Amino acid sequence: VCRRITLDALKRADLIFVSAQDAPDEIVHVMLSLGGEEFIEAAETGSVVRRCTFEEKYGFTAAALMEKQLKVNGRRVSFGSVFG
Repeated sequence: VCRRITLDALKRADLIFVSAQDAPDEIVHVMLSLGGEEFIEAAETGSVVRRCTFEEKYGFTAAALMEKQLKVNGRRVSFGSVFG
């Protein structure tokens, strides 16, 4: 459980959620923000945890992702914080 936040409020240790394709309410992937454009993730179960940027993963910077209304390839990206 976390509080929904906007991309511009995203800080280190906040969560980045990715929905299933064409199912915006079904979260299938969670990444941990490192602040700014960077986050860590394991792309799939059993894979190595890696440091990545929005541009490396989606081909768009965070700002460009906002212009696309946080939708990429039928998936919705959203953000949450478990802190204050």
